[in-house]
Amino acid sequence: VAIMLSNRLARKYKLPYLNSYFYYLIFLFIFGIYGIIGARLIRVFLVNQGLEAGTIESTCQFISFLGIPFLALSWYMFLRMSHEIVNRKMAPAFNYVFLGILSLAFIGLGLLLAERELLGEDPDELIRRVMLIGFSSMSLVVYAYSLALIFIHAGRFLDMKDRTNIRLFGLIYAVFTLG
Repeated sequence: VAIMLSNRLARKYKLPYLNSYFYYLIFLFIFGIYGIIGARLIRVFLVNQGLEAGTIESTCQFISFLGIPFLALSWYMFLRMSHEIVNRKMAPAFNYVFLGILSLAFIGLGLLLAERELLGEDPDELIRRVMLIGFSSMSLVVYAYSLALIFIHAGRFLDMKDRTNIRLFGLIYAVFTLG
């Protein structure tokens, strides 16, 4: 429903931030379906096949790993939307740094998954914690930066209605991300 509504809004109003929001939702939903729900479904299927717990956990972590680029793209689109909503351009250097850091983190997690036998007795728990802390930390940084940008720069708009609507959007997303 959210994707269809944002698509309609983007086609009707032709505002750049609505397109970015639309793609943010698409990438986030793809990650949710592929990276989270897909891993759960694979787990159920593999448990029914009677495979070892370690094999099942490794397979599920790999499926979640393959969904990470969609989550990273959703974060990027949210950052882009936040800049567009307050009429600011994203610096090319920002794009390179942000995507570079996420690429290095993705490669690092991939190496961690590939070399899991070097991680000690319970590598699955360690990998699960690394993924949880990494996702949570990056989400916090992305949403805090975006919402700060929105609240700080909303005051630049001369029209009171624009300022109020931008701040309302920021407030709704702040409640959504904290809830």
